[in-house]
Amino acid sequence: MTTATTCRSILQRSDRALLTALVMGTIAMTPTAAHAEETPSKEPLAGAYGGSIFKSEARGVSAGFHRWLGRVGTHYADCVGATLLVAVDDPWRGNHFYFGAVFATAVGEYGDPNSADLFAAAASTTDYIDQGRSVGGTTALPPLPYSYSTIAGRAGYRLRTKSWASAEAYVDLGYGLVGTSDAAQMHGFTAAGANVVVKVFPSLSWTLGMQYRVDIPGGDRLAGFEELSALAIYNSMELVKF
Repeated sequence: MTTATTCRSILQRSDRALLTALVMGTIAMTPTAAHAEETPSKEPLAGAYGGSIFKSEARGVSAGFHRWLGRVGTHYADCVGATLLVAVDDPWRGNHFYFGAVFATAVGEYGDPNSADLFAAAASTTDYIDQGRSVGGTTALPPLPYSYSTIAGRAGYRLRTKSWASAEAYVDLGYGLVGTSDAAQMHGFTAAGANVVVKVFPSLSWTLGMQYRVDIPGGDRLAGFEELSALAIYNSMELVKF
C-alpha cells in the first residue's frame, strides 16, 4: 500500500512538472504565432515595385528620347524629342507590336548645308572641333535660320524582344510645323524606318537606324521648303519601367 502510494505520488509530481513545462512553452510561443498570423507575408520590395530600373524586364509602356538628323528645307537639322510607346505581345511569334507617339523639335544646324547628301553633312561636323564648337561630349550647334517641330503617331514591330540584340521596323504618320521670322506653315508627312535595337540593361534599350520621311504635298509652301521629303539618321534611348 505504502509502495503504491509512493509511486503514484512520484508519477503525479512528474506529470505536474511535464504539464507545467508544456504550458510555459505554449505561453511563450503564443505571441509569436499570433503575430505571424496577423502580419501578412511581405513580398520583397524589389519584386513588388519592379526592382532596379536596370534589372526589371522590358515590358509594358516605354518612355525615352530620340534624335533625328536630316535635311529640312534649306539646311540639315538636328532634331531631338520624346517617345511614348505601348508594347503589345504578338501571340503567334512571341515578338512585340508597339504603338504610340513621337515628338521632336529642331535644335540646331547639322553639318554644312551645302553638303551633297546627309552622310557628307555628318562628316562635315568634324569641323566643329576646329571651330571650338565641340568639346568632349558636348557640341554647341550653329543656330538654324528657321524653327521646326513635328508630332506623329507610330506603329511598329520588334523582333527577338527577349534577346540583347534585336531589330524593328515602324511607320509614322504626322505633321510638322516650319517657321521663319515672317511666317509659319504646316505640312503632313509619313515616315518609314528600321533600327537595330541593343538592350543595354533589361529595361534600357538603345536604337540606331535609318528613316525616310515622305512629304505629303498640299497648299502653298514657304520659299526653300517646297519639298520636305528626306532621308534621316535615327537613334533613341528607351526606358521601360511600367
